Amino acid sequence: KEEKTETGMTASGNNLPDVSKPQGLTQSVGRIFDIRINDTLDTNEIAATNKSEFTPDAKEIYVSAYISSAIKNEEIKAMLRQVEKSIETPYITTTSPASGDIATNFIFTSPETTWPVGTYEAIVVLNDGTEAKATFVVK
Repeated sequence: KEEKTETGMTASGNNLPDVSKPQGLTQSVGRIFDIRINDTLDTNEIAATNKSEFTPDAKEIYVSAYISSAIKNEEIKAMLRQVEKSIETPYITTTSPASGDIATNFIFTSPETTWPVGTYEAIVVLNDGTEAKATFVVK
């Protein structure tokens, strides 16, 4: 499933192929057991590895949330926040494609110019209020 926001950002959900051995664990909060950020996707169309630095001219930044015990059609949303300037993207909302352990991918497209330089937080929120954050830098 793919959804577009008014800003042209998109989100899509994918089943997680293997949750038994997460790589590059960035944070574990309740049912959100990993957030991976990258500018490329693997063959399953998720960010399988984590990247911590991006250039301002990156076309897209992918945020993949790895969620345990998801409920089919559960609402999941994500946004990016540039910390120093408190610039935020709108939340992108998608739904869990299946029950069980899943990964869902959020695609953030670059602004009309370039990504502002600085530290960013990728924030993922489940409909039960569970929130997890991962950071990266644009420089």
